[in-house]
Amino acid sequence: MFVGDVDTGSIYHFKLNTKRDGLQLSGPKIANTPQESQLAVFGRGFGTITDLQVGPDCYLYVLSYTNGAIYIIVPINTSD
Repeated sequence: MFVGDVDTGSIYHFKLNTKRDGLQLSGPKIANTPQESQLAVFGRGFGTITDLQVGPDCYLYVLSYTNGAIYIIVPINTSD
């Protein structure tokens, strides 16, 4: 599950449990400091994120109000 942070412009990634009715968390369950939240950061620098959607192409689309942009997150080709 991906979550956009309006305040920091970060995207967080959380794994779902096997029943897909909760999160699979390890370590602290509450992030009281920016350092504690870094464990879940998937990406940053997106400005005010107003929407996240997975497109029909299976890529993650990020709508940024601050930057006036739509970002497309695609996998890195590691076969090169």
